[in-house]
Amino acid sequence: MELKKFSDKIQLIMDKHQLNASSFAEKIGVGRSSLSHILSGRNKPSLDFVMSVLTHFDEVTFEWFITDYDRYPDPKNPIVAQPAMRSPVQNAPSPPTPAESVSPVNKEGTPIKTSENDPRKMSNTKSEKGKNISKAILFYEDGTFESFTP
Repeated sequence: MELKKFSDKIQLIMDKHQLNASSFAEKIGVGRSSLSHILSGRNKPSLDFVMSVLTHFDEVTFEWFITDYDRYPDPKNPIVAQPAMRSPVQNAPSPPTPAESVSPVNKEGTPIKTSENDPRKMSNTKSEKGKNISKAILFYEDGTFESFTP
């Protein structure tokens, strides 16, 4: 969201509660200069600032405060965020978790290489669409990886 809109929302909260900048800053527990810099667009609000506003003003919702939604929240009719559309990548099945994995592991939790799970032995494997595997990359929890090319 643009800083101008953010400062407009802070100003709207101050107007609704009949607070000046000094009393607003005191109420949410920030310095007057911090609030002044945010209102003027010099600084961006921190997460602590946002959380403090949300904590001290019950009718202010997270969705309204950080999005471009313009209408001030009505405590009787709260704003409900619409679920975001999921991209095809998000809809793709997630990779199996270690509990679902069929690869045997040793006591340290590292995979044991067997002929069943060695990518070099799977070089003749074809996918369902008749495509050949060109490269397999294994990523380990310690940040290392191995690359196998058939």
